Amino acid sequence: MFGLTIICCVIAAASNQILSFGRCPEPYTPFVLDLSRFAGKYYKVETSFSFWEDSGKCPNSQYIQLPDNQITHMESGIIGRATVNGTKLNVQYHIPVVDDRIRDIWVIDTDHDTFAVLWACTNYGFMHVAYGWTLVRKSYINQDFSARTQAAFKRARVPIMLMRKVEHTNCT
Repeated sequence: MFGLTIICCVIAAASNQILSFGRCPEPYTPFVLDLSRFAGKYYKVETSFSFWEDSGKCPNSQYIQLPDNQITHMESGIIGRATVNGTKLNVQYHIPVVDDRIRDIWVIDTDHDTFAVLWACTNYGFMHVAYGWTLVRKSYINQDFSARTQAAFKRARVPIMLMRKVEHTNCT
């Protein structure tokens, strides 16, 4: 277990992921997620680094509302099914060869029409690794979301992380 913790520390430190001692904090999200308005296609414009996510040119996600307060999340050929609880998406992904993975993702800010800021955290024993990303509805948006994303992290009382822009020129 100690060896796994050391490996996680090295990987997280090398990749701008936020590695911290203790369990994942519970984000403060004082708004109601309107699932029918949140559903749809988004383009990732900012992200912290993650080994499992595709952050190449024009990455996008599709959220499809299902009955019983559930949603399907499709990104880069990986499909997840989530149960929605407030602003938290409890997503179960089936990844070939790796098997099923469950991940908690919180929508920490959104206006439901233009953008959404998401934050995820995974516990590894006595440590956790956090990730963040900003999604927008249109791939050609020229607005800088950096300040808004950082403010969302602060408001949600989660660690502020280094974000990088994602390439979106000539996306369809």
